[in-house]
Amino acid sequence: MKKFLIPFLTFLGFTFSSELIPCKVVRVVDGDTFRCVPEGKSRFIKVRLMGIDTLETNNMKKGMGQAKWFYGGIRTVKEFGKKAKEFSKRLIDKKVVYLELPVRKMDNNGRYLAYVWLDEYRNKMLNLLLVKEGLAFVFIIPPQVKYLKELGEAQEEAYKDRRGFWKYFKGE
Repeated sequence: MKKFLIPFLTFLGFTFSSELIPCKVVRVVDGDTFRCVPEGKSRFIKVRLMGIDTLETNNMKKGMGQAKWFYGGIRTVKEFGKKAKEFSKRLIDKKVVYLELPVRKMDNNGRYLAYVWLDEYRNKMLNLLLVKEGLAFVFIIPPQVKYLKELGEAQEEAYKDRRGFWKYFKGE
């Protein structure tokens, strides 16, 4: 019962809190996943960037699936997975970020899904910056479509300019 109660009460705290949740990053796991401690809380939560996916560095089964899309195969996947992690780490590690939780707040792995803002004024979104750099691709699961237009336009631009991993993409 206790295993269920703590996450449920944490979830209720987020549901009824302000629109953006300040959270101090304590560890970047990979390009699209990190751990942070929400303001006023003592325990960390796991956060997964909403609306995007980066290439794999940890899950090699998934990485092998991604490898077929790129010249250089798994080597390219690992290289750009590492670059995405370094990019995220440079921008958010040990800093306060602001979480905007979408309609579906958690994934099947118990991670909070979030659009992650680098400031409370919503000037820069980490999810969007990764896509613009060619370090992530758009990955939308309806009904999570709030920033689909912005993310889609950023991906089209990165693809057209062959930024990041798009330089090695086998498509078209």
